[in-house]
Parts: sequence; structure tokens; C-alpha cells
Amino acid sequence: MSEHRVGDKVEHVTAGTCDVLHGPFETRWNTDVYLLGMEDGTAFQATGSEITPPKPAFAVGDKVTSGSAEFALHAGPFNGISGEFWVLEDDNGKHRWSLADYITKVEPSDLVPVGTRVRVDRAEYAERTHGRIGVVVSNTASFRTSGGDRHRYHVELGSDERV
Repeated sequence: MSEHRVGDKVEHVTAGTCDVLHGPFETRWNTDVYLLGMEDGTAFQATGSEITPPKPAFAVGDKVTSGSAEFALHAGPFNGISGEFWVLEDDNGKHRWSLADYITKVEPSDLVPVGTRVRVDRAEYAERTHGRIGVVVSNTASFRTSGGDRHRYHVELGSDERV
């Protein structure tokens, strides 16, 4: 499950696009709850399971990752039986298709450059690596958490030094 912050735009299952006004706060039933605002000025409560980040808008020419590789969007979107899909082009000019749910838009300003020294602060199913120092060796990895969040970075850990 993703944690949303005040000011984020989110998609609610029935209300559509909303702004996060407050949250998350925990209820006595141990669920995370957010206060969401709509365009007309009204606000309502929603659980974290009812909201998701809005899907990024893709355009032909965008750089995306699918699996562990990077591609350019060549054509699309097309509506298929399984959902929206795009035609991807690799650096060699070869094409393949992918469902929109399995591609992630690459925002160059958001990527930590390869070779950067980092401290691991989150690694699903690898708690022993938390706090360890390493070097980013890839920023197009395709690991996913149980909540579906994509982990872009492959970090090569150095010594057992901890922060």
C-alpha cells in the first residue's frame, strides 16, 4: 500500500481525482484514513485502500521502463481485451507491445544517477540491508513490492558499514 501525502493528487474509486487534505491517520480498526478534497470544495474521508496515485499520462516518444529494460513509446494507446496497451521501441529499433499497467514513465529528474553512493532506507523482504551503504548500479530495475510499488534501483552494497 502506498502512503499518500498532503497535497498529493489521488484517484478515488468512485469520486475520481481528489486532493489529499489530511492524513494518513489511523482509526481504531487499524486502517489508514485520509481526508480528501474535491474540485467543488467538498471534503470526505476515504481509506488508503480506496485511493491510488493517478496514472501518469503517456505520450508517444516518452521514455519508459518495462521489466528491466528502457524503451521509447512508439505508438498508442490502443484498447485491447486486457486493457490499454502501447507499442514500445528499444535502442535497436525493435518493437514490442506492453499493457499500460506494466510500464513506468521515466522522469529523468527523479532518477538517482548510476554511481551515486546511497543509504538503503527501504528494501522489501530484505530488512537486513536497511541502513547499509552502497552504490547505485542500475536505476531501471523492475522489482515490485507486495503493494505493487516499483523499485527502480539496484544497489550494490559495500562493507557491513551501517549509518
